[in-house]
Amino acid sequence: MAFRIEDEDELKRLHYKPERRSAIRVKGSLYRKMNMNVDVKLAETKDEFEAAFRIIHDSYVEQGYMKPDPSGLKVTKYNALPGTLVIIAREDRQIVATISLVMDSLLGLPSENIFPDEIKAIRQGSLKMAEVAGLAISSMCRNKNVTMNLYHIMIAFAEFCGVTELIISVNPHHVKFYRDVCMFEVASDVRMYKNLDGDAPAVLLRNRFPENKKELLVTRNAFWNDYDADLFCYFFSRNTIADNRALWNRAPMTPEMLKYFFVDKTGLFNNLPEEELQIIASYYPYFDLNWMFSAKNT
Repeated sequence: MAFRIEDEDELKRLHYKPERRSAIRVKGSLYRKMNMNVDVKLAETKDEFEAAFRIIHDSYVEQGYMKPDPSGLKVTKYNALPGTLVIIAREDRQIVATISLVMDSLLGLPSENIFPDEIKAIRQGSLKMAEVAGLAISSMCRNKNVTMNLYHIMIAFAEFCGVTELIISVNPHHVKFYRDVCMFEVASDVRMYKNLDGDAPAVLLRNRFPENKKELLVTRNAFWNDYDADLFCYFFSRNTIADNRALWNRAPMTPEMLKYFFVDKTGLFNNLPEEELQIIASYYPYFDLNWMFSAKNT
């Protein structure tokens, strides 16, 4: 028998409300229609990575987050790690959007330079952390629900990888969406970071993955008749990765791809401290990456 919350104050204590159409538009029929021309997968080839990095670059430049790079790409040192998953959405086989799942590593996490104390505290109580990063949608994208498709697969990957805590840093204007729809909670005060327009605000959010999955199920069962969109079924009704193992069957970047993106195109490896290059190389014990260090010294 389904568990129901009789006391509405108890629901408020759990910090959850039933989601409404104003917050999310995901019905079964819409989702099936959406999947007819949109598919989501991991980036595997050089062309797929390049298209994803180009979409991020163009989106960030347009929003004033970065200056245009001569390469036309936005890559970070975290993209060089084999544990970082770059997820892409294709509309009619053209890559139109991307999101990344950055696993915690010896390099830390992207938001750690803004929220070092908060992330350190979360890490101490977490079995496995990951950060959501690199969300960008092409201006050519016609499918307005592609973001939810990306999050659907990203959460499936996070669960498949055993992630117990997701974090993300967002503009305060986006907190409501991430809190009401994607099960995040505020984990910091507002911090400022530099972009082209000066200081921009950011808030760190966290998602206590296993706990929020249970909480969402409780809320769903308690307010079944009030639901316009069933987020529990949308995110957790089946193991998307287990259903389609082809999503997971990907190899990390080859040495040729690493050299192409991080030396030839952007020169990022040339500007990293040697200790960070050593860390990246340690995650590829089966590759000879000595050229990374020689490239830095040329």
